[in-house]
Amino acid sequence: MLQALLRGGLLFLLGKLGDYMQAIGFIVYIVVGLFQLAAIMAGLESWWGLHWIIAAPIAFIVSYIPFVGAIVGMVGAVDVWRWEWWQAGLLFFGGIIFAIVCGGMSSFFEWLSFRKGT
Repeated sequence: MLQALLRGGLLFLLGKLGDYMQAIGFIVYIVVGLFQLAAIMAGLESWWGLHWIIAAPIAFIVSYIPFVGAIVGMVGAVDVWRWEWWQAGLLFFGGIIFAIVCGGMSSFFEWLSFRKGT
């Protein structure tokens, strides 16, 4: 009886967490994007000596150029914020790494299920 109650409570909590996952994902996306934008602005200010008023609109444009925005942002995070190169890399390439890991896990589990079926 207690196990069923605990299992039901856990399923209830997981169901409620599922309701909020889209909002949590959106908030994380916005926060990471703001950090990336700030790092690109810091990179423009540090690398080219631009004032922040000029660097801000340029950072919006540069952030949409995939490789250029990542390099300028990594320069800002490493030189201005004194981050390690791998921390700056995770900020700008963490989503790609996460997608590759999830895709690899999906392929691995599909391979396991295929292997189990034969």
